Amino acid sequence: MLELNQQTLTRLEELDALYIKAFESKALNIIKDYAEPSFLYLMARLIITCPRYFADARYRENKWEVIREEGNDVILHKSCIYQVIRLGLVRKTKISTDYTEEWTIRILPEKWSIKNIRRIDDASG
Repeated sequence: MLELNQQTLTRLEELDALYIKAFESKALNIIKDYAEPSFLYLMARLIITCPRYFADARYRENKWEVIREEGNDVILHKSCIYQVIRLGLVRKTKISTDYTEEWTIRILPEKWSIKNIRRIDDASG
């Protein structure tokens, strides 16, 4: 089972940052070396049809959980929790809606690559 030590978490956060940057900039070349071709095809479609807002990284906290392993593939859940910010003296709100994604990562000795990411939960149901 993949151990979620500091090195693994750092690598996952790096992949997440590249995914978000590619999504926001609509530039798949940012992530092409870290994703399977089938995922790049899916991501190209999602960028066009499902725009997303991720907010600045300082407002996000990710929690990772290994669900299972299937050969070279590891299935994880990434829960993104947004901070509450103050809008004035009394009013507070979250920057965005918390969500959970299921990530499938292919782990080979020479590289890690994103095989799939799918949204599985958010506060709106």
